[in-house]
Amino acid sequence: MLMENKYSTEEYKKIKESEKEELKNTLNDGIKNALDSERYKFFLNVMSKCHNYSYTNSLLIALQNDNATIVKSFKDWKKDGVNINKNEKGIKIFYPIKQVFIEYQKDDKGRIALDENGDKIEVGKNERITFRVGRVFDISQTNADREKYELKKESAEKILNKDNIISTLEKISGIKIEFNNNLGRANGRYNPDLQKIEVRGNMGDIKTISTCVHEVAHSLLHNKNSELNLSKGQKEFEAESVAYVVCKNLNVDSKENNFLYLANWVGKEDISEFKDSLDRIQKTSNDILKEFSIQQEKNKQNIKIDEIER
Repeated sequence: MLMENKYSTEEYKKIKESEKEELKNTLNDGIKNALDSERYKFFLNVMSKCHNYSYTNSLLIALQNDNATIVKSFKDWKKDGVNINKNEKGIKIFYPIKQVFIEYQKDDKGRIALDENGDKIEVGKNERITFRVGRVFDISQTNADREKYELKKESAEKILNKDNIISTLEKISGIKIEFNNNLGRANGRYNPDLQKIEVRGNMGDIKTISTCVHEVAHSLLHNKNSELNLSKGQKEFEAESVAYVVCKNLNVDSKENNFLYLANWVGKEDISEFKDSLDRIQKTSNDILKEFSIQQEKNKQNIKIDEIER
């Protein structure tokens, strides 16, 4: 039995455009609300779990499901042999579509010219990225076995000890982290000219790790090759945000992160600087956490080899 289409092509396009506009408005309101320090931390908490998504999609996920931990598309869950629970509504996000427009040679009458083989003659290509509304699902909306996907994080030391964390950070930044008790009032310091990172040596493990991530974030974001013209306050805001996301993911909770710089954007119509910072924070956090994931996989493989050899 054939089913009639509920909407015409034009009606369907209008519905999709309306859905996209509604999601844009939700996103813009969410960005403005994120200027509140506590809401900003809440947003970073979700980013720490969904760090492979853009900051815009991380924020959209946070606004629609504040308990989201592991998020995938219907297709990716299906690849894993996981089913979405009945009647679950997907979390709306934006996904990019690359459109390629090919320009063909035309004859004197404006018609597409053909070569001797009867084929169209290509004279150029134009590419354009557009965004559509897609849907993803949190692990809580599926029949997935959480233990298979979630790494139990009772404490940072049980996943990777402090030395391993610092070693991974050094690999990411390409800079040896030096410990120095003569830093004045500072807990850490990054020198872009000398490509040098120094961290106070007499702090507890959690504060040491948090400070190391903060300074490594500076080395990735604000090195001497950077063309960014940022104030000291904005640089500190970005490094502190990256440290928060990375440490939260590694279950290192220092509880001392300061986001007072947010006040500089409150009440402003143009918050493009804030959006640019969020973009850099997400990308840098993701780069760092991807390297930690690689190291964790290597550690797992080494454990398996040790067990086999025994």
